[in-house]
Amino acid sequence: TEKVFRLRKDDRLFDIWGARRCLATHPFGKYEELAEFPLAKADTLNDLAAYNWPTPDWFDFSGLPDELRALDSGGEVHIRYRMGSLFETAWSLRGFEQTLIDLAESPEIPGYIMDRILEVHLANLDSALKAANGRLDMVYTYDDLASMENLLMSPAAYRRVIKPRQEKLMAAAKARNL
Repeated sequence: TEKVFRLRKDDRLFDIWGARRCLATHPFGKYEELAEFPLAKADTLNDLAAYNWPTPDWFDFSGLPDELRALDSGGEVHIRYRMGSLFETAWSLRGFEQTLIDLAESPEIPGYIMDRILEVHLANLDSALKAANGRLDMVYTYDDLASMENLLMSPAAYRRVIKPRQEKLMAAAKARNL
C-alpha cells in the first residue's frame, strides 16, 4: 500500500512529493487546494536535481498481502493498482501555469521532473507486483491533459515531453502482462 503522509506545517498539507495544499472552504464543505509549489523557483536542471525527491523506499508495500487477503475474504475481487500521474504530479510541484510555459519554452524542465516521477512509478509497480504475488488484475494511470475541447498544451509539446514518458509507463505494465 502506498503510504501517503501529510504533515501539517502552518496549516499546510504536504504530500509525499512535497506538493503543498491548504484546506479551502466553500458553501458545500472543504477541499484540498494546491497552495505552494516547491519547484516554482527552480531555473535550471541543477536546481531540480538538488530537490529532495522521493525514492521508492519511501513507499511501503509490506501491508499489501494482508490487505488483499482481507479484500478477498468474501470471494476474490478485482484488484487494480494506480500507478500514478506524470503531468499532474509535475505541475503540483512546479505550478500549473509555469509547467505550461516550460512545456513551450524550456521542455527540459518538465521533462526532468516527469523523469524523476516516472522512476518512482516504475519501481513502485515492481514493488506492488511483488507484494501482490499475482493478485493484481490491472494497473492504471491518469493525467488530466485536456479540457472538454482541447489539450491543455500544444499537441507538439504533448508528443515531445509527456507522451514518451506515458508510453514508458504503459510499456512497463504491458511487459508485466497487465
